Formats: sequence, C-alpha cells, structure tokens
Amino acid sequence: MLSLDYLLSLNMNKRKHCVHKRLRKSNIHRHFGSHSLFTQNRHNVIHLAELVILFSNLRGEDVTSKQALSIFQYQNEPRFDLSKDMRDVPDEEVIVLYFHLFDDMYFFGSLAPRCDIILAPEEAKDLGYNGKHESYKMWNIKRNNFICIRPYRRKRSEITLYRRETETPFRWQRLHMYLGTLLHEMTHAFFMLWACKHKDCGAGTWEKMGLYGHGCLWQDIALALEMAVKEYPICLDLTLTREIALARELRLTGRAVAREGVERWNMDYDILQQILDWKRKRFVTGFVEIPTRS
Repeated sequence: MLSLDYLLSLNMNKRKHCVHKRLRKSNIHRHFGSHSLFTQNRHNVIHLAELVILFSNLRGEDVTSKQALSIFQYQNEPRFDLSKDMRDVPDEEVIVLYFHLFDDMYFFGSLAPRCDIILAPEEAKDLGYNGKHESYKMWNIKRNNFICIRPYRRKRSEITLYRRETETPFRWQRLHMYLGTLLHEMTHAFFMLWACKHKDCGAGTWEKMGLYGHGCLWQDIALALEMAVKEYPICLDLTLTREIALARELRLTGRAVAREGVERWNMDYDILQQILDWKRKRFVTGFVEIPTRS
C-alpha cells in the first residue's frame, strides 16, 4: 500500500502552464450552479471576465434557471428587504443571504462551496479599509471516499468584512456598505479561484487584473456588476469603491491613466485626482497602507 507521504509528494513538482479551459454559453446555461463548472486556476482571465459581464447583463426570459430561482427567492424572502428595521435579524445573516444571491446571479454559483464569509469585530474606520480577501490551499487526498492516486491542493477563499456600526446609525445604510464591499471581494475571490496565474498569461498586468488586483479588466467587471445590481430586479445602489481601488493601483504601481480611460468607467477624472493626492499625502506623512484589495 502506498504511504500517505508518497501520495502527497507526487503533486509537489512544479506545475507547467496547462491549456486553458473554455466554457461554451450553452454549457453554462445547462450546468449553471454546478460545482464542476470551473476548474481551479485553469481558465483565461479575459474569458472569465467576459462570462461574468455577459451573464450579469441577462434580463427577463434570457436568465438561467438558477438566476430565475434566485430572483424568486429575493422577491419573496423578507430578510432581503433592507428598508425594514429588522433588529432580530443579525447583519451576518443578511450578508450571507446576499452572498448566495450574488454568487448565483453573477458568479455561476461557484463560490459558495469554496468560500467562507466572516464579519470581523474590528471597525473598518480604525483599520483604514473595509474588507479583505485571502486564499489558502488544503490537501485533498480523497475523492468520493477513495484515495486519490494524485492528491491535489484544493484552493479555498476567505472574505472578511469589518464592522461599520459607528459610521452610521441606520441599518439600511450600514448593510449597503457591507454589500458593496462583499461584491467587491467576491470578484477577487472568483478570479483567485478559477483564473490561471501562470506568468505566461500575464493576468497581473495593468491591462488585465492589475498588479494589486484593480487593473483595467477588474474595473470593467466592477462597473458591470454595479450596473447590474442597480437595475431590476435587484435595485440596489451599491458602490464597489472603484475610484479608491483604481487610485490605489495607480499610486502603488506609479502608473497614470488618461481622462478618456477614467470616463470609460463612469468616473470623474478630477475626483480621481483628488483621491490620488489624498492617498499620496497619507503615505508621505507616515501612514503606510496595509496591502489589501479594498
């Protein structure tokens, strides 16, 4: 019988750049919400972005069966209503509800099996950021109760949101803040799990996800998601703090972006410059930002 140490060592060699897997639109409609729809770190980042933007724009009869079910639950579950002052419903419960809604509507139901949501006790305003996303790997040595001949490291994600109670006395406003940060971090989690990270792909370039996760492609996706949740049937005016994320990416990489590029993402160029100046002053005066994605 093969020892466990030997089985684990089989998968320790450096992985080569594998051929990317592509998903057809027809297959996604058929298997939307299936845990096996995506393969860990085997998909081109541009292809994934196109899928997220495409399916976030589906409306009416074009939505998938999984999206239709999520819309029905959203319209009939009272806990989704942020306008009601439900003091007996904890913020954590509402956040988890919306996590599953966003996952089924925009991320093909692929995050729930691999993602944990944490509402941490620390205050966001004390830390200087609203949330973070981290990933880690766990060895899978069994599949369907059988020992794997080639064990693999299964990636998981952890999204942490920080408290916003002291920033506003209004429940609906606080939950809007949480949900904007949640959707922001879910975008990072999706690409961290499924996008190919090999250097030959250049996923970390400015034109794609960016060195710190907020490049051109991320901005395209974040804008599409903001517009999607704002429209019927979700009708939530959420902000994914795209301007702040872009300013951080530009400052840390020393890049510049033209006015036309900023306006393409429905941003005000002058406001972006103000945020950049504010961030530079904070850095110069000795405040060193913690390298998170929000």
